[in-house]
Amino acid sequence: MIQLKYVALLVLVLMAFGCSTDKAAQYDSRQLTSVDLKKANYHVIKANAVGTDRGLKVLGIPVVKPSVISAMGDLRAQAPMEGRAAAVANVIKEESSTWLLLISIPKVTVSGDIVEFDREK
Repeated sequence: MIQLKYVALLVLVLMAFGCSTDKAAQYDSRQLTSVDLKKANYHVIKANAVGTDRGLKVLGIPVVKPSVISAMGDLRAQAPMEGRAAAVANVIKEESSTWLLLISIPKVTVSGDIVEFDREK
């Protein structure tokens, strides 16, 4: 009976303390587009727009994977871009996970500045 109490205590301690991992990457925007930013031909629509998506892993096996595409859709929903000469600049993707005993919740966060290019006169 005492061993069962120790096992229950161990489980409670492990559930109370989780782990978190974190890694970030900045995309090379030269691969996406070529723009001359020496001119003042753009203005910022929304600075530091953020989009996220979450997933689920059980025993390290992915059940639902977080999607960068969904996170970008979430980011773009913060400012109307359709029909405008707008783009996302300074894009950063960050991946993190929160561990709770046997499950983990991975998260993808994408951030960037939404800019609109002005028409040349």
